[in-house]
Amino acid sequence: MLLRVRRGAAGYGRQLALVLGALAVVLGAAQPWLRTGRKTRSAFALARSARRLGLAEGAVRRVALNALFVSPLLAGFVVALVAWQRPRWAVGPGLALGALGVVAGAAGFTIPGDQAHGPILTMLAGMICFIGAVACSRVTGGASSGQIERRQR
Repeated sequence: MLLRVRRGAAGYGRQLALVLGALAVVLGAAQPWLRTGRKTRSAFALARSARRLGLAEGAVRRVALNALFVSPLLAGFVVALVAWQRPRWAVGPGLALGALGVVAGAAGFTIPGDQAHGPILTMLAGMICFIGAVACSRVTGGASSGQIERRQR
């Protein structure tokens, strides 16, 4: 099996939300974000040509769109770490990728022009990835305090 999920420590649903959210951020960034004339532009193409078209004038907007170039790398880290049964290590890249998806999707909404469905998909996927990362970080990995108290009696 390509992706072995540890069911005990972090739970199948938490890891699944993290992995699917991470992959969906990358797929959302590859979807059409803006229609200019007859062309549709993904987030990657939009970031590349935003200065030329004068669409990304603010520093925050430009940084958020350019930061999407690292999203495939972060998603690869998340998938690899979960596959290697290290979901707690995937929390950092998952949180970064989730926040990046939300901020870049919000920046995509502020760009003037005919909006496509890419920014909303990226924002939603970023939220799912962020929630999955938080859920994986909340796992104690051991006995709860109630179980420890019962053992001591």
